Amino acid sequence: MQEKTFKVITTIVLLFVLTGSMMGQQKADFRQVDSLTYQYYLDKNWKPVLKTGKQAIKNDIDYYYLRMRMGIAAFEEGKPAIAANHFKKALKFNQNDPVAQGYLYDSHLEMGKTNRAWKLAGKFNPALRSSLTTKMKTVESVDLMGGYIFSNNYEKNNDLYLMGSDSLFGKQRMYGNEQYLHAGIKFNFSPTVSMYASFNNINIQTRSNFEYISYKEGTITIDTSWGYIRYPDTIPDTSRQSFSNPMKQNEVYLNMRLQFNKGWALTLYSNILFVNVNKTKANYEAITVTDTAYYVDATGDYELFDYITDSYTFTNVDSSFVNWVAGFNLEKDINTVTFSLTGSFSQINKGNQLQGGVSALYYPFGNTRFYGYTGFLFFNNFYSEEGGNNNNGNKPDNERRHGNGNNNNPGRYNAESRVVFSQKLGVQLFKSGWLEGEVYYGNLNALNLNDGFIVFNQPDKINLSLGLTFTVLITRHLELGIYYRYMDKSGNYFTFDKEHTRYQNFSFNYQTQNLIGGIKWRF
Repeated sequence: MQEKTFKVITTIVLLFVLTGSMMGQQKADFRQVDSLTYQYYLDKNWKPVLKTGKQAIKNDIDYYYLRMRMGIAAFEEGKPAIAANHFKKALKFNQNDPVAQGYLYDSHLEMGKTNRAWKLAGKFNPALRSSLTTKMKTVESVDLMGGYIFSNNYEKNNDLYLMGSDSLFGKQRMYGNEQYLHAGIKFNFSPTVSMYASFNNINIQTRSNFEYISYKEGTITIDTSWGYIRYPDTIPDTSRQSFSNPMKQNEVYLNMRLQFNKGWALTLYSNILFVNVNKTKANYEAITVTDTAYYVDATGDYELFDYITDSYTFTNVDSSFVNWVAGFNLEKDINTVTFSLTGSFSQINKGNQLQGGVSALYYPFGNTRFYGYTGFLFFNNFYSEEGGNNNNGNKPDNERRHGNGNNNNPGRYNAESRVVFSQKLGVQLFKSGWLEGEVYYGNLNALNLNDGFIVFNQPDKINLSLGLTFTVLITRHLELGIYYRYMDKSGNYFTFDKEHTRYQNFSFNYQTQNLIGGIKWRF
C-alpha cells in the first residue's frame, strides 16, 4: 500500500515539474521570438523577420506585433499578397488599428486590387482616410485601343474547287482581315460598386464564292437537203462568281462589380453585338426554252421541242442581326489565390449557349513579379437545324430549300458540348514592364472570354489561340499595352447534289494574327 502511494505521489510531482518546465519554455520562446523579431525589424533585416515569425506561428506563438512585423517585412520585400495576409491577421488582434489598415490598403493597391482597397477605406477614421495618397475617384480610368487582324484565308482558300464529282452547286463564305477600335471608361460609384463601359467597332472583310454548272446558251443547227435540224447545246461548263460582303460590328459592353467583405466580389456583365452585313444569296431557276426541232423547206412542216436549262441569279440581302451575352463572375480571394466561378447565357448565330467556368489566379511568390492563371470553360450550344447553327454556325441557310443532308427533321434542336482549357503566365521583365503569355485549347466558336468582353461570334471554328501581352507603365498615370494573338481556324464550304436535295460540307484551314495596341490613363 505504501509503495503504491509513493508511486502516485512521484507521478504527480513529475507532472507538475514537466508542466512548469513547458510553461517556462513557452514563455522563454515568446520572449525570444519577440526580442529577435523586434531587433530584426529595427535593423530592417526583413528575411529573418519572416523566417523567425513563420517558425513561431508553427509553434502556436501568434500576436499582433508579430503579424505587424511580418507584414511590414513582406511588404518591404516586395510581397504585397503575403503582407496583406499578415495585416489581416493583425487586425483580428486589433480591429481598428490605423497602421495595419493603412498597410493593408497599400498592399491591395500593389496587387492591383483597387476595389478591395476602396472597400477597406470605407472603414477608416477621417484622419487616416485624409492621409491616403491614392484615393478612390469617380472616374478611375479611360482606355483606347486599336489594331488589325491579318488573315491568310483569301490567299489559302479562295481558289478551292467548290463542287464535288456529282454536284451542281457549291458555296463558300470566307472571313478576311479585320480592323478593330475600342474605347472604355471605368467609374467608381462607391467603395462597393464600380462599373466599366466600353464601345468596340470591328470592320471585317468577308467574301462569298459560288461555283455552279452552266450551259452554253443557244442551240446547234444542222442544215440538210430538205431543211434543217436543231437541238440544244447541252455541253456543261463551270461558272464561278465572287461577291464582297463587308461586315460591320458594333459592341456595347457593360461590367458592374460589387465588392464585398472578406475578399468576396461579384461581377455582372453584358455585351450586345450589332452586326450589319449584306449576304449574297444564290437563286436557282430551271428555265424551260421552246425551239424548233426541225423544219421542212418544201412543205413548211416543223416540230417544236422544249428543253430545260439551269440558271442562277444572285441578290444581296440585308442579313443584319444582334447577338448578346449576359453573365456573372463570383470571386473569392484566399491569401495569394483568387478563385472564380463564372456563368453566362448568350444568343450567338441563331443558337442559345450556356457557359460555365472555374479558374484560379495565383501569385506563387506573393507579388506580381510572376503570376499564373488556370481555367476551364464548360460550354453547351443549343441550336436547331432550321436555325442554321450546326457546322459551327455556318449552315448554308440561303440554300435551305435544297434540304438538309445531315438531318431530315428541320427544326429539331441539337446540343453540342465542349470543354476549353486556358493557361496564362505573367512575368515582370523590369520595374514597370510585364509580359504575359496565354493559350486557349479547344474550339472557341460562340464562346465569350474575360467576363464577356471578347465574344467569338464568327461561325468559323477556332482550334487554338496563342497570345502575348506586353504592358509598361510609362508614368504613374499612363499605361501602354501591346497585344498579339495567333489563331488557327477552320471554315466550311458546301456542295449540293444533282437533285438539289442534299448537301455535304467540307472544311478548310487558315490562320489569323492579331496586333493591337492601346493606352490607359489612370486619374
